[in-house]
Amino acid sequence: MRTKVIKTIAILLVLAACFSCGKDDKNCSCGEGNENNESVSLEGTQWKLAGIMDVETCNLKELEPKDCERCYTLVFNTDSTAWGRSSANRVDVDLTVVPPFGTPIISSEISDDGYKFYSATEFVTEYAVTNNELKFFYNGKKNYLLYKLAKFSDPTFLEGTKWKLAGIMDAETDVLKELEPKNCEKCYTLVFVTDSTALGISTANRVNVDLTAYLMRIPTMAGEITDDGYEFYDTIRFVTSYTVTENELKFFYNEKKNYLLYKLQP
Repeated sequence: MRTKVIKTIAILLVLAACFSCGKDDKNCSCGEGNENNESVSLEGTQWKLAGIMDVETCNLKELEPKDCERCYTLVFNTDSTAWGRSSANRVDVDLTVVPPFGTPIISSEISDDGYKFYSATEFVTEYAVTNNELKFFYNGKKNYLLYKLAKFSDPTFLEGTKWKLAGIMDAETDVLKELEPKNCEKCYTLVFVTDSTALGISTANRVNVDLTAYLMRIPTMAGEITDDGYEFYDTIRFVTSYTVTENELKFFYNEKKNYLLYKLQP
């Protein structure tokens, strides 16, 4: 009798877990599903990581930073290849190889979760896709990276445009801090070589911009010529998103409380 009661309780617990999974949108995809990878066209689709799923507990862990529009995203340029980013690095995906993830540029991630993501991608063994979910399995399929179909803003036509930093804006006080040296024509400038990539300079170092990946980076560090140059260097490592209008380009950081304000140049 006792054995039957224990079995009944176990069954009820399993059913409860299943029903709770259905009520919570975050946890409703904990199983492998019934995906048909061959029938789904991926070319041109955009994806955003919902989190890392633990299949056994049906628990979804969202990754920081959560306010970064471009972090943990993928854009497929063919049905089997994509590019995107972790929290700070460009990520390449090729579904025809194992593991499918590659990180050609390795720089400091902007959160501990960025390193967890990077570590997980190294052990991905297979994937599954539906019309709105993309799963990358690892750890014997006990865990997977869960991507959701998304739509985020594409880069505006930026190729050939030139930009000059007006300063660092405090969004809460609306105060703009201009950076020294103010009389340096080439300091804090950007020139877009494509619609999503640009080259520029701080006060003394080259600046690389990739709007599809790490946003802003200084690949090698030489001494800046002002204290503001070092502040600029420290700031760009934490940029999480950007917006662009006809004549302004903003790179946000510090949970969008601050941003680098660039102005379009003739």
